[in-house]
Amino acid sequence: NVNAFNNTKDISVTLSSNPFNEIINFNIRGNESVKPVVKIYDLTGRLIKTIEEFNYSVNSYSCQWTGVNETGNEVKAGTYIINITMGKHILNNLIVKE
Repeated sequence: NVNAFNNTKDISVTLSSNPFNEIINFNIRGNESVKPVVKIYDLTGRLIKTIEEFNYSVNSYSCQWTGVNETGNEVKAGTYIINITMGKHILNNLIVKE
């Protein structure tokens, strides 16, 4: 599954695949000159993982999450909130780990 969400003229995000089992890929395109930050939260609002390292290619940033928290432990199956900040733009969406 590929999901695109909250696409505007300034930023667009594509997720593949959502729901995911082992890896979810993020592709973030934007007009901002700053790189994005991806934060993943559980449904209680607890920060699970921050992703700040990306592959870059002409206004497009890509990264992946392997379903592990900041200490390297695998998280449980369930729904998670992703928060993507790129300059002044903030996007949120849900992802599902199976």
